[in-house]
Amino acid sequence: TAINYDPNAEQDDGSCIATVVGCMDGHYLEFNPAANVSNQSDCITWIVEGCMDSNASNYDSLATVQGYDQYNNLQCVYASCDDIPEWGCIYNDGFGPFNADFNAVQCSEYGGSPCEEPVCPDLDFTALNTGVNMSIYFNLYSVSIDLADGDMIGVFFTNEAGDLVCAGSSAWTGSLLQFSAFGDDPLTYIKDGFSTGDSIVWKTETSSGVYDIVPTYDNGDGTYIPNGLILINDSEFVYSCTDTLSIGCTDETAINYDPNAEQDDGSCIASVEGCMDTLACNFDSTATIDNETCEYAEEYYDCDGVCLDDYDNDGVCDEIDYDDGLDIDYPKELKHRIYPNPVENKLSFSHNHKKEVLDIQIYNTIGLLIYEDRIKTAENDVTIDVKNLSPGMYMIKISNGKNSSSTTWIKK
Repeated sequence: TAINYDPNAEQDDGSCIATVVGCMDGHYLEFNPAANVSNQSDCITWIVEGCMDSNASNYDSLATVQGYDQYNNLQCVYASCDDIPEWGCIYNDGFGPFNADFNAVQCSEYGGSPCEEPVCPDLDFTALNTGVNMSIYFNLYSVSIDLADGDMIGVFFTNEAGDLVCAGSSAWTGSLLQFSAFGDDPLTYIKDGFSTGDSIVWKTETSSGVYDIVPTYDNGDGTYIPNGLILINDSEFVYSCTDTLSIGCTDETAINYDPNAEQDDGSCIASVEGCMDTLACNFDSTATIDNETCEYAEEYYDCDGVCLDDYDNDGVCDEIDYDDGLDIDYPKELKHRIYPNPVENKLSFSHNHKKEVLDIQIYNTIGLLIYEDRIKTAENDVTIDVKNLSPGMYMIKISNGKNSSSTTWIKK
């Protein structure tokens, strides 16, 4: 029966290939890749790729195989989120279901329209005791879903703003529930409970989401009656929405903006750009974002341009003043001041030895010489290009062959 049977063979070598009869035409659904003997009668359904979802606007009744594009998206086009087979992304030419690696944010980035499972905020089951109420008895046998101990069940009324507000609740304990539905206090100016004849809205919240409860009343029609009594022995739990809204700052301009937040919690902190270095002359204590605009006093001066040390009060700082007002010229030591500090691109320094040859050396923090130059000064101010240096602390040494002076500085 083997497909490679050899009538002349006298000893089997184990090479026999079993005969497999089937459809060998890949254009049919019944195609059998293991078949080695063709039986065309097994080939029945011609493969026609297309959209097989009748809810899609491009549904193809002749399609026998669901079509997918190169991104594994369904080649089905949907008019709205009401038509989709699962939560996902509607494209102009297809549909991509959400998964662990593909969500609503990416859907929008790719030009699609996200269809997300509805979410809702936490229900507040806190009720105000207004002094007037209606008694409610909720029987164990009326619960049609799995409730965990502690899951809340409550009744809600609609206030003047159109919001649902809890007027009575109880935690599920696995047995008969008995609680009060509080009525409106006529002595207050706001509606704080049920009014006579109001329909009672029932809700519960579990770990899987929020459910609307549709009870079957043993007595009454589910409207509020002061001092009345409601008995419930049967109910239907209708899924409403899942999880809870992610709470956080939703203002994209705030420094604590939370891109995952769906409901603002009032925690947003406004962004304020400014200088955040307390040592800078223009330090801004309200700034939350440093915009690199810090300005610093020149060496030996304060932020108002006044010398920190000026013995003779002549406006020339002692560190560079060689005449203390006594008409006596002391031998000039080589002194200098650098500015600005910190520096970004151009480091400048002024010195007191005009028309001299000066040796300039710059060292890094481990004492490595990284810049060296010799200049003949025509002015008392010299500028050095330091834009290619890495940010950090450096020391500049200036000497004239007899004297030298050194100063540390910071490259931004």
